Amino acid sequence: MSDGRPLGVVLVTIGAILFGLYSVLIGLAAFGLSGLIGDDANMILSLVIFGIGIGQFAAAYGLFTSQEWAWNVAMGVFGLDALIRVYGVVDSGIGMFGLFGLTLNLAILAYVVSMKDYYVETGTPSLAR
Repeated sequence: MSDGRPLGVVLVTIGAILFGLYSVLIGLAAFGLSGLIGDDANMILSLVIFGIGIGQFAAAYGLFTSQEWAWNVAMGVFGLDALIRVYGVVDSGIGMFGLFGLTLNLAILAYVVSMKDYYVETGTPSLAR
């Protein structure tokens, strides 16, 4: 990229924004439905999914702007999202859509892990390097 930002960071940012949007919308929809049927357990899970979506937006911003904290936030929200997706696939057999989402989530997580030096050990990197 011309601004010194790795292409993978841009792609992961786009993925994080899409996952965040999906999680926020699903969390809100599930919260509304669980309120209608009075299911407290699903209401709590829907709030967790909504929170993950907000965290994914924060991670997207931090990763794109090369913030040191973004690595930890991304690891937390994408790790938790992956665990919820594994549970969803195993418990309810979500199918190909669930497996596709899990695969993309794990790919983002793997890329973020591979970029630890870019975010953590060198401090906040300069995009001018």
